[in-house]
Amino acid sequence: MDSLRIENKDNALHLVFSGEITLEITTDLKKAIEKAMADETFDALVADLAQVTFMDSSGIGFLVALNTKIMGTGKKMYLLSPSTQVRKTFELVQLSNFFTILDSEEDLLQL
Repeated sequence: MDSLRIENKDNALHLVFSGEITLEITTDLKKAIEKAMADETFDALVADLAQVTFMDSSGIGFLVALNTKIMGTGKKMYLLSPSTQVRKTFELVQLSNFFTILDSEEDLLQL
C-alpha cells in the first residue's frame, strides 16, 4: 500500500501516511494497521501525517476510531507533524484537542 508505511522503532509503532486518506482506502489501512498491531510489541502509536494532502470524513473517523482503540489498551497515540490541510480539517471539525498532536520528531523524543 503506497499510502502507508509501517515501522517499529523505539518501542513505538510508526504509521507514515502519504497522499489522501479517504473512504477508498480506509478499509485497507485498517486491515494493515490491525495486522501490525497484532504482530508488533509497542508502547505507543505514532501517526505521521506530514505528507497527507487530504482527508475526508471517513479518514477522520478512521483516526478517531484508532485513537479510541489505542486509548482502550492503555497505550498512547500521537499525531506527528500533521500537514496544514490536516490541521485545518481537525480544527474545522473541532477535534484538535481530541488528539495529542506533536509538531516535530524532537517533541516525540522528549516524551
